[in-house]
Amino acid sequence: MSRVRATVRAIASRPVLAAVIVCLLMLVGARPADAQTRGAAVRRYQNPEYLFAVRYPASLPIVTDRAPRPNHGLRVPLAPSVDAWVFASYGLETATTLVETVKEQRALFPRCAVLEETRAALGGGPATQLTLECPPESGRGKPSVFRRILAVRQPPERGLVLYEVSVEYPKGSPAAANAERVFRTLVDGFSFTGAVIPVSAIDCAFCTNHPTSS
Repeated sequence: MSRVRATVRAIASRPVLAAVIVCLLMLVGARPADAQTRGAAVRRYQNPEYLFAVRYPASLPIVTDRAPRPNHGLRVPLAPSVDAWVFASYGLETATTLVETVKEQRALFPRCAVLEETRAALGGGPATQLTLECPPESGRGKPSVFRRILAVRQPPERGLVLYEVSVEYPKGSPAAANAERVFRTLVDGFSFTGAVIPVSAIDCAFCTNHPTSS
């Protein structure tokens, strides 16, 4: 959850992302989901606003926003300072390609060292896995590992959307192995539920980074 709050601070001065800031704060303070966390051993979170879904084990304690708040995704609180989350937003400022998006996202965390940047897949399409090591926010304690899989798509008649699956935990934490397992479970369970266009197939001379409808 600390990196979610750090993201909020990092982008607070960027007016294009003002709505994303509000939604990130809401997700941090949201309550555990009810309707989507009852039933079978494997459950399915569906996001009709951003056209994606996530299948996850019933044992995971997911947290989501409830109406009338915007529905951007889910968070899985695993232990103190250990969280995983799936999030989608019109969070791109100037990027129009996946490469530019990763560069833009790296710039949000100038104090973090890049440990890894590799090709990945999300929902059956191209993505990038970006792993950072970030110093403790208070200046004390252990650095954190912040791993993200980033993808860019365009839903019908909308602007470009940033999709991410992320995990954060203190380096060397006993909870690290479980956090990585949950992260991989969320990545494997992620799917697109509508006709979203991969960014590589978009002619961005004719598209926008901002939503054309709510």
